[in-house]
Amino acid sequence: MVKYQVREIDDGVWLLRLDDRTEFFEAAWRIPEGITYNSYLLRAPDGFVLIDTWKGAYSEQFIDALREVVDPRRVSYPALKGEASCFTAPPCPRPSAAGRGRSSTGAAGGSRPALLSALRDAL
Repeated sequence: MVKYQVREIDDGVWLLRLDDRTEFFEAAWRIPEGITYNSYLLRAPDGFVLIDTWKGAYSEQFIDALREVVDPRRVSYPALKGEASCFTAPPCPRPSAAGRGRSSTGAAGGSRPALLSALRDAL
């Protein structure tokens, strides 16, 4: 089982980190030490800002980590990159594989559709 940590790194700023022993990043670059997925949660006057998420395979762990700090419904501003930016406006158009150099589901293991689904369900 992969381990994650939730740590307040500054007043109102949390790091949600998952250590993954994946040998290849984006299915292309070998990283023998493994990689980490880092997300940041910032307290704002009218809710919370979520900056990035983790690999979709870790959706349940991500929601658990997020809940250690805040009810996911209090995330007012998700700042997500790539296909994850569709989180706030489903349904998402799927990008074509042409011009991206990979499939519409992203790198090996999928991009984040499972995570987006878990976030939507949590909200």
